Amino acid sequence: MLWLLVVFTMADISDQYFGWWEDLFGGSMQGFGGSSLKYDAGPDPNALWPGLSRPGLWVSHVSELGAVARSYSANSHILPPIFDNCTKVLLLEHEDEARNLYWQVITATVSSDETIIEMLQHCIRLNPWVFEPRIMLAQKLLQANMFEEAQAEAERALELEELWGFPWDKRLGFEAWVAWTRVLHQRAQEKLPWPKSSWEVINFGLVK
Repeated sequence: MLWLLVVFTMADISDQYFGWWEDLFGGSMQGFGGSSLKYDAGPDPNALWPGLSRPGLWVSHVSELGAVARSYSANSHILPPIFDNCTKVLLLEHEDEARNLYWQVITATVSSDETIIEMLQHCIRLNPWVFEPRIMLAQKLLQANMFEEAQAEAERALELEELWGFPWDKRLGFEAWVAWTRVLHQRAQEKLPWPKSSWEVINFGLVK
């Protein structure tokens, strides 16, 4: 069945691809460099692995493959549950802008907590399908004692983690992302203020 091959390809891309593939092939996953992003470079077979290990631009491509799979099988029970059971497609331009916002936050090029929260919220509006920006946002909201908002973001992150089973940001393994999300969710649920001591943060680990 052709739809099964498409679904297998979706899983393969989601599991393996990250920013180094863009360095290697000279662009996003839209045809290994054949994307519409104006700054896509040419292929570089000498690209050093793993590069910066930033998230890759593959989510929009996988969403398009999901739409293809759905065109072959209308039975939502045998389609991946991501992208609302493959009914939504993410624009590459939105994914690119969202990834840039996320990476600015991750690389600490922005220092204002308020600006970081706004950037992550905009990132999520552009690409609501990945969980890592929600985890970062939940942590910043917790640090601002915004417990209900933090809990909502952590809960949605946990839902997305269950749907994907793979990380978008592959600097850490999937299990590590899930564990940290559970820690944040617990603290938000119990309205525990963020520690003042770095040692207390290091000792996070009890998850009820």
